[in-house]
Order: sequence, then structure tokens, then C-alpha cells
Amino acid sequence: MRVAVEIDTSRWDVKDEVLRRAVNAFPQQAIEGASMIVYDIFQKNTPVRTGKMKRSETRTVFGRKAIVQTNTGYGGFVNDGIGPSSGRYVAAIGKRIRTGTHPGFHGRHFKERTVDEANPIIKEFLQNMLDNELP
Repeated sequence: MRVAVEIDTSRWDVKDEVLRRAVNAFPQQAIEGASMIVYDIFQKNTPVRTGKMKRSETRTVFGRKAIVQTNTGYGGFVNDGIGPSSGRYVAAIGKRIRTGTHPGFHGRHFKERTVDEANPIIKEFLQNMLDNELP
């Protein structure tokens, strides 16, 4: 499961023109800072049972894009949840390997919370970067 960090200025309205200038003037600093903000919030929002998922989270920057992700195979299931299951039929033995139903569980939606929390902080970061760097 991953969160892609790309500062897409094409959908910003006129009042955000100043932030667009910051991104264009300092593209590497903008993406480095924005991805670090997302990574910190992702770490804060990641649910912890054993700590394995939180320890597996990484941040990688590729030019003007960055990826914040967890390398566990179950991160998506924790985020999205799983529905109830009545077991699985195995054709080789001709029967269902589980009786009863697994109730499933609700998703924790930490990826969505991370994006919602990061957006205003990133805009403020870009505004501060522009205010401090340009005369």
C-alpha cells in the first residue's frame, strides 16, 4: 500500500498561484519537504499492533514525485478492511476448509486520513518556503 506524493498544481485555483511559483522555483526542496510531511503523518496514523507495519514504511523520492509506502502485504487490508467470509471451498479435497463465517473487520482508513491531514500542512509549508526564499 502506498501514498504517491506529487505536487500537482494544475487544479489549484488563482489564489494558489503563489504556491505554484514556489513549487516551480524550488521543485526538489518542495517534493522533499512535502514527502517528509506525508511520511511523518503516515507514521502517526498507522495503526500499531506489533509495530511491523510501521517499521516497514519507507519514503522514496524520484525527481518531482515521491512514494510513501508500507512494504507489508497486509497494509491495504488494514486500511480498507475485509468483508465477512464463509470460508473457502477446496476442490482438491471436495469440501469447505472452514465452517461458520469470519466476521471480517472495518478498515482503519489511515491512508485517507494522512492525505486529508497533510494537504493544509503542505500548502503552509510551500507558502513559508516561498516567503523565506524570495526577496
